[in-house]
Amino acid sequence: MIDEAHRLRSGGVWFEQVMRILTEGAADKRVLLLTATPVHTSLRDLTNLLRVMTKNRRSVWAPAIADFERYLKRVERREADPFPLLDRAVVRRSRSDLIRAYEEQVKAGLVVDRPSLPRRKLSHVTYAYARDGGSALFDRFVATVEGLRLAPYDLARFRREALEEGSPAPPSSLVGLYVAGLLKRWESSLRAVRISLHRLETLLRRFLGAISETPAAGCSTWQEDPRVRKLLEQ
Repeated sequence: MIDEAHRLRSGGVWFEQVMRILTEGAADKRVLLLTATPVHTSLRDLTNLLRVMTKNRRSVWAPAIADFERYLKRVERREADPFPLLDRAVVRRSRSDLIRAYEEQVKAGLVVDRPSLPRRKLSHVTYAYARDGGSALFDRFVATVEGLRLAPYDLARFRREALEEGSPAPPSSLVGLYVAGLLKRWESSLRAVRISLHRLETLLRRFLGAISETPAAGCSTWQEDPRVRKLLEQ
C-alpha cells in the first residue's frame, strides 16, 4: 500500500526504488495506490502510476486494452474514451457511488443495510474584498481568466492542423481544472491568489521563451537523427 502515490508520477529515484521492490522476490505481490491527485497536467500522468500498480505489465487488461500506455496516448489525442481504463484501475467511493450501489443491491433482491451518511448542511458564503480591490474585483478576475489562452495546458488547440481547420476546438478539460483551481484560491486569501498568478506568469513566460527559440529548446540533439530532420523539414 503506497500513500501519496502521486509522487511517483514523474518517475525518478522513488519510482525506480518502488519498481525494484515490486518486481523482485515473490511474484504475487498486490499493489494499492492512495492519492487524491493522480492527474496533474494530463491523463498521461497516470502512466507511471499504472506501471507501478500493474508491476509494469502493460497488457494486464488485454484484450480489452492491449497496452494501457498506448491507450492513454490515444485518449490524449481524443481517439479513445478514458473510462474503460479508469474503471479497471481506479476505485472511487463517493456518496453517489454508495447510494447507487445500495439501490442496485436492493433491486437485485439483496437484504442490505442502507448506508448511513452525514446530512449535508449547505450554507451560502459572501466574500467581500472591498478593502483590497473593490466589490467588483472577483468579477473582473473571472472575466480576465475567461480570456486567457493557457497553451501549456491545451496544446492540441494550437497544433497546425487544428488552426488550419478554422473552427477552434473547445478548451481541454485540463484548462477547466486549472481555472477551477485559480477560482478556489479566493476561498483562501488574496495573497494566495497573488502567489498563484505569479506562478502562472512564470510558467507562461518560460513556455513562450522555449517555443521562441530556433530550434525549439531540446530539439538540437533530435536534429542529428535523419528521420527527425526529415519530419522537421516537412
